[in-house]
Amino acid sequence: MFSGTGDRSFTVRSAVNILISIVFFSSIFPMKDPWFARDKALHFSVSFTIYNFTCVNGGSKETSRYMTLSAGLIKEIVDLTIRKTGFSYRDLIYDILGILVAEAT
Repeated sequence: MFSGTGDRSFTVRSAVNILISIVFFSSIFPMKDPWFARDKALHFSVSFTIYNFTCVNGGSKETSRYMTLSAGLIKEIVDLTIRKTGFSYRDLIYDILGILVAEAT
């Protein structure tokens, strides 16, 4: 998803393609998961914070991206397997948006 080459346009283009794919996939398999909810704000803000925290503490942008996205994926896997509330692609969209906004600021 993200390249280590520093080519910002590739990063944004890739992220947009992934977001479009997730939106399409989630529309094929509808679920009771609203687009706008407190949960989505938490996903956005936690991803934003994790990204900035790892960057401030010496992590590269690429490392920060992967760590933040991994945290979001792990949370969704826990929701699917342990909490039994389901895997939310919409939550992942907000995770990616948090990363993109953190990277832009």
